[in-house]
Amino acid sequence: MKHLLLIITLLLSTASFAQFIAKDEIDKFTDDRKIQINATKGDATWGTSDSFTKNIFRGGLYLSSHITVTPNKEIYSHININVQTSYMVCFGQNKIIALFENGDKVTLNQVSKIDCGNNVNVMYDISDKDINIFKNLKLKEIRLYTADGYLDFVVKDNMKKVIQGTFELTANKLQEIQQ
Repeated sequence: MKHLLLIITLLLSTASFAQFIAKDEIDKFTDDRKIQINATKGDATWGTSDSFTKNIFRGGLYLSSHITVTPNKEIYSHININVQTSYMVCFGQNKIIALFENGDKVTLNQVSKIDCGNNVNVMYDISDKDINIFKNLKLKEIRLYTADGYLDFVVKDNMKKVIQGTFELTANKLQEIQQ
């Protein structure tokens, strides 16, 4: 009985941090291959508990990585932060700063269009080097710059491994594409 409980516990803990590719398809109009990997705890789509930040009264942030491969084999990588708040927020030509537990910082520039709302997707350009930092270090806090200043968020402890796993899968997918 003890062995059965141990096996079930191991399976559940492994499954709870599994990473999934939410989308891997060819756009029929542009012939671009589009890959999306969501930072989730157990499914390809986001659930309410997949917000990776604390303080739900400030709003929820959901993370995904995106890879686009053009027919000419050009590769573009982005991260998307889905910002869900109870108030209006505007993003446009801004940046994000990620602070890791060891004190390292990564700054990414926004590449998505200017957008305002209480449920906004904001895309940031990310390099292979930055993907490796996100994959190898634990994210501690994140600062989103907006049209009105900035918003700071603390990352939930139980989402740090999920975020690392998301970027590990992203790095593996990029490596596979580049071969």
